[in-house]
Amino acid sequence: MLRSRLVHSVFSFSFCLTVVIGCNSPSVNISPDKKPDASIVVNGYDPQTVRRMALASAATYLIDQPGGAKSSADYALIGIKDDISTVVKEEINAALVGATSTEIIVAFRGTLPITHEFDEQLDSVFDWANDADLKLISDESISPGRVHKGFRDAMQSLWGDVLDAVQKRRQTSKLPVIVTGHSKGGALARLAALRLQRENIEVAGVYTFGAPRTGDIDFAEDYAKRILLDIRFEYQNDIVPHIPPAKEKTAALLSRRNPDLPFIAHDEYQHVGRLQFYDWDGKFQEDSPETTAKRAEEFDKAFVELHFKEIASDHSLVNAYIPNLKNLVSDKSR
Repeated sequence: MLRSRLVHSVFSFSFCLTVVIGCNSPSVNISPDKKPDASIVVNGYDPQTVRRMALASAATYLIDQPGGAKSSADYALIGIKDDISTVVKEEINAALVGATSTEIIVAFRGTLPITHEFDEQLDSVFDWANDADLKLISDESISPGRVHKGFRDAMQSLWGDVLDAVQKRRQTSKLPVIVTGHSKGGALARLAALRLQRENIEVAGVYTFGAPRTGDIDFAEDYAKRILLDIRFEYQNDIVPHIPPAKEKTAALLSRRNPDLPFIAHDEYQHVGRLQFYDWDGKFQEDSPETTAKRAEEFDKAFVELHFKEIASDHSLVNAYIPNLKNLVSDKSR
C-alpha cells in the first residue's frame, strides 16, 4: 500500500510541474451541442453568506489541530449554533457539518499544505498525489457524466459520516443544506451536493473558493440541471482553478519528462457554476472572453517573470480570498 502511494506521489510532482506550464492550454474541440465551460447563471447571492462559507471552509483546516475547528479566530462569525460534527479519513480528507439558524453547512477541507514536519509533510505528499489521480471515471451514484477519480475517492471516504451528520440534523429541522470548500474541498463539495440531492436533501447552494475542475462536459451539464445555485470564486493568479489542464499539452509534457510515467489521457474537464473572479483592479468580474484573455496574459507574465511565490499565495483562502470578500457588497450594487 505504501509503495503504491509513493508511486503516485512521484507522479504528483511531475503533475504539478505540468500544471504550471500547461494551465493555459487551448480547449479541445467539443461537439456543437456541447458548449465548453458550461456554467450556471443565477440572479444573485448573499455576500454575507459567501463570507460565512469562506470562514467555514477555513475552519476545516483546523479540524485535526489542537482546539479543532472551533479554535478558528472567526468561528463565531460562521453562525453555527450546534455542536459541529467533524470527519477525518486517511489523515488527509476532512469535513465538518454544523447547523446555523438558516441552513446546515457542509464544508470540505482542501489539500493539505506542505510543511516542514516530516509526518505532516508525508500526509501532504499523499494528498497532492490524490489530487493528481485525474483519471475520469463513471459513478452513477453521483452523475451520468464522468468525474475526477481522486476527488471521487476522497469524497467517498467521508460520505457515510457526512450523510449521517446531515440526516441527524434534519430529523429536528428541515433546514436546507449549503455545501462549500476551498481548493480540493471545492471539488468534493460539488460531488457531495449531487449525492445529497439523490438522498432527497435540498441543496440551497454551493460556494467554492479556488476550486479545480471536477468532471467532464456531461457532468457539467447534469450538474447545471440539478444544482441551481453554484458560485465559484477565483482569485487573480491562483493556479488551481486552471487544473486539470488540457489533455494534449499535458500528455506531451509528461511524455517528454518520462515516457513511462503513468498517465491516463482524458477528455477536457469543464468548470461548473457562476464565476466571480477577483481581478487586479480589486473588483469581482463575471466570466467573459475578456476576463479569460486577461487572466491568461497576467498568469503568463507572472510565470515568465518567475513570480512563483505570488502564484502560490494567490491560492490562500485566509490571505487572498477572505480579506477581499468585503468588496462583494459594492460590486453587487453595480
